[in-house]
Amino acid sequence: MSKVLLSMNTFSYEDTNLNANTPYTYYLYARDSDKNIIATSSLTVTTLSSPDVFIPYHNLFHPLKGEKVSVYYELNQTNLVKIKLYDLLGELVKELVNDDKPAGKYWIEWDGKDDSGRQCPAGVYIIQIQAGDLKDAKKIILVK
Repeated sequence: MSKVLLSMNTFSYEDTNLNANTPYTYYLYARDSDKNIIATSSLTVTTLSSPDVFIPYHNLFHPLKGEKVSVYYELNQTNLVKIKLYDLLGELVKELVNDDKPAGKYWIEWDGKDDSGRQCPAGVYIIQIQAGDLKDAKKIILVK
C-alpha cells in the first residue's frame, strides 16, 4: 500500500497508474492544529476494465512488394484468441491465431498468403477476432 500525504487545504487528488478491475481503498484523516485526528473516512472503488483493442495497420497493402498487414490486439485478461481471414464469399483463407493468450499486447502479421502458402489474389478480405467478449471484424485490401 502506498501513502500520499496531501498538504492542508487540498481539495482534490488524482490517482494515476491504476490497473483495470482492481479495488483501491482511500483513507482520509482530518487533523486539528495539534495534528490530532479529529475525523476519518474511507472509500473503496474498483476501476473499470478498459476495452479490448483490435486494429489492423497497413490494411491496404501490396504483398508482391514485400508489404504485410500488421495487426495489433490487446487483451485485458487471458482468453482463447482466434484470428482468421476470410474472403468476401465467407471462405476461410488463413487462420493467424488459435491459442490461449494471457492479458497483454500483441502484434501479428499477414503476408498475403493462404494456409497452403499460396499468394492470395487481389481483393477485399475480412480479418476477424474472437477472444472472450471481444468479437470484431475489419476489412483488408490486398492489391497487386
